Amino acid sequence: MRWGALSGALMLALLTPLSPASAQEPLWGEVASTLGKGFAYVTAGAGIFDYKPYAHHGGPVLLKIDRLEAVTAVEYGLQSDLDLRVNLPYVMQTIKESFGGQSIEQDINSVGEMTIGSRWRFRQVITGRHKDELALLAGLKLPTGPAVVRDVTGLPIEPHLLPNSGNLGGTLGVAANRHAAYGGYWTSAMMTAETSSTRYGRGPSLQLHATAGRRVRPLTSGDRIDWMGMLGLHYHWMGKDSEAGHTLEDSGGSVLSAELGIVGSKRNYGAHFGILLPLETRLRPSHAPPRYEIQASLRASF
Repeated sequence: MRWGALSGALMLALLTPLSPASAQEPLWGEVASTLGKGFAYVTAGAGIFDYKPYAHHGGPVLLKIDRLEAVTAVEYGLQSDLDLRVNLPYVMQTIKESFGGQSIEQDINSVGEMTIGSRWRFRQVITGRHKDELALLAGLKLPTGPAVVRDVTGLPIEPHLLPNSGNLGGTLGVAANRHAAYGGYWTSAMMTAETSSTRYGRGPSLQLHATAGRRVRPLTSGDRIDWMGMLGLHYHWMGKDSEAGHTLEDSGGSVLSAELGIVGSKRNYGAHFGILLPLETRLRPSHAPPRYEIQASLRASF
């Protein structure tokens, strides 16, 4: 087992107006809520990515990949409806190759690819029963961290097995959510693409997410911990990669997963724990099939 990815945990501002406005949120997918002008969030998160052993490219070598990704994220409310954010990941990955009863392991410990982004909430409707929001999101992935790593024999590891592509990338998407006294709903659609090089080019991807949250008990005071259970679906489609200027025909595919999570928050602090379990995996032989993903995070607002 190993680890992988970041993201979320939160507080509730729906009933505590002096706190940032971001309330409870799922760990996967994006949200439409903004923080409010002058407010900031700092999140420390970690995730475990565990993959099933698989025959790489359909050949005789069996690969097993485990990854832990620790992320520090900073979000700032530039305006009441405009947030800026920066994600700084650190990746620890192990690749185990097995063939004919022999095996070798390759550890990769490095800075991941930093992302910077923005969220613009262009619509908000508040009634006596709920608050609805819509937002557009945009992000830029920077080619930080090593994109070329060599194995114990000195040969470069195939680029599509590495956490960093070494290419500049961008993300565009839309998010919508509804907050109510009983909980909420969150949906998002995000499209990602990146530049390619003669060495490697990661294919485009589309991620769709929908989550429903339900409070364990009614929130009557901002001085008590607000607990909410999360249940959602996550769909991730991946296009074909390229290496050395040629399309990898055995790359690409899709994964449909279920999200289970719990969020606890109290005023300016929050914690989140969740697991993502694949329901249907349709990946080509160059991709490791996921077994599960676990995310946990702590957050504080200022």
